[in-house]
Amino acid sequence: MQIFINLSKVWKFSKKISIKKKKVKILTSFLFINFVIFSDLLIISILNYLITGEITSNQYISFLFNSFAAFYLIGLILIRFTFLFLDHILRERLRLSLDKELKFSSINKLLKKRNKEVSDVAYEVNNEATMLGLLYKNLVSFFTNTFQFLSFLLYIIYLDFSITVFLLIIGLTSSFLIFIQKKRNRTTSKNYQESLEEINLESVDIANNYYLIKILKIEELVKENFEKTLKTFTDNFLKITNLRFVNYNTPQFIGTLSIALLIYFFNNSYSLEIIFLTLRMAQAYGASNESYHELTVKMPFLEKYLSRSIKENIREHGIHTINEILMDSIKAENVSFKYQDSDEYLFSGLTFNIKKNSHSVIVGKNGTGKSSLIGIIAGILSPTSGKVEISSHNIGYVGNKPYIFQSSLVENIRITKKLNKVEESEIDDLFKYLSFYENFPNNYLSKTVSKETLSDGQMQKLAFIRLILQKPEIIFLDEAFSNLDKESVDKIKKKIFANTTVINVTHKPEDFDNIDNKLLIENGNILFQK
Repeated sequence: MQIFINLSKVWKFSKKISIKKKKVKILTSFLFINFVIFSDLLIISILNYLITGEITSNQYISFLFNSFAAFYLIGLILIRFTFLFLDHILRERLRLSLDKELKFSSINKLLKKRNKEVSDVAYEVNNEATMLGLLYKNLVSFFTNTFQFLSFLLYIIYLDFSITVFLLIIGLTSSFLIFIQKKRNRTTSKNYQESLEEINLESVDIANNYYLIKILKIEELVKENFEKTLKTFTDNFLKITNLRFVNYNTPQFIGTLSIALLIYFFNNSYSLEIIFLTLRMAQAYGASNESYHELTVKMPFLEKYLSRSIKENIREHGIHTINEILMDSIKAENVSFKYQDSDEYLFSGLTFNIKKNSHSVIVGKNGTGKSSLIGIIAGILSPTSGKVEISSHNIGYVGNKPYIFQSSLVENIRITKKLNKVEESEIDDLFKYLSFYENFPNNYLSKTVSKETLSDGQMQKLAFIRLILQKPEIIFLDEAFSNLDKESVDKIKKKIFANTTVINVTHKPEDFDNIDNKLLIENGNILFQK
């Protein structure tokens, strides 16, 4: 049955996730719900006694039916609420722990030199982790609600066996209507997951190409396309919520309607206690169906996670080493590369050498892998096959989106052990050399800055000051001069293009007059041009 297949996937997922006292929390939640079920049974019996004066046939609780029954009722209601609240807190903590674990794991894998694309990580952190974070909560809800349903069913049969046929009719009718809806659930859940992923990819793409969109004045086209993507997501989400409504409310609707018909046609032959219990049982059955529906909504996300986990366990056969006696600065032999979640190779059989203290520019169309090549050479990405050697571990990098955090300027510079030893006077000299401020305020190095308070040009200058102070032997630049004025660019060139190997990704090689190698990336190959 599909339910056991889905539960086995949750089990596989659970074995890969490390959360403190996970089993204890799940079992405790189950125990709390048992107290709630027991309280419900007692509350219904006492209500029946207080309204009709009838005493339940269950001799084990006969001591409740006396002049203190109303006080017992109030106490049980308070106890029931307390356990429901404790269960709510426990499940939410479990959900948040799982959500945190998945998000941290995704970022950790990215930082541990896994061949992951940034857009994939954004999807995992923003969408997948949020959905799978609810998995344990939905799982516990499914088991506890199912247990509630069975408990009420068995207790009703124990009190009045004659109602069994009636309950069977309710169950079969509800199950048939729900089964019809469940056949649509699998496809709808898959479409929902894909549309959520598409929103993430498209929004990242829009943000990365913001300037291009504004320059070409294609805002309306971009909005029109994004609106279509949002409509697809909205349609799929509405289908999900409609199925959720049907799964939860159908048993209650059938149960309530059936009781009304039973009372009408059989002249109120069943006790108020049985009617209350039947309605509560129908509610539990609906909640169990809703919980399972929520589990199935998560299945496409879970399947993608499990599939990715298998790929993550496949080790890359490529090698990246630091060889300090290497004659050249960089040496690549028969290097091939593909991203973890991709079946297509970005590069195949690359072989090249880059001499020490040379300036190499990397050019090519968008999406050809210029930034990925930098990652492979620097050792950030692992080659799928082949070997990359570099002559030094002292490497530096500046991209077009500098890493800036909310702190003082000097703390933004001193982010490594080596940079932490740099004298403040040396830092001050470079800030003034690059005219970081038009008018330098007092104690400016201690001034708190952030991405919101600095201009793009200032952030770029800060990144280059950090690079110059680092004094790397190999420098990687990725569209690093795009936000700088010509005067600043010239000053920076004088500082970095001397006794250093520079690998420079740029769309404007004509802006540089000291190029030793020009590497054109085309169809997964590198063509050396002069």
